[in-house]
Amino acid sequence: MPLALVDDTQVDIALVTEKTQSGSYLGHTILLLGWAYSNARLVCRPDSDWLIAQNIVQDEAEDE
Repeated sequence: MPLALVDDTQVDIALVTEKTQSGSYLGHTILLLGWAYSNARLVCRPDSDWLIAQNIVQDEAEDE
């Protein structure tokens, strides 16, 4: 699940969740977007409007 902490228009981190039998969600861990993208690529091609490789690379370069 995308989480925007600083600015509502930009996703900062991803919350890894699991859907329980009751239908609610249980959070397991928080991932940086680069890690979330890498993990999503292991399962399938990421198809979302918030997990975009070009944005992740740009964000990491700005942090340095």
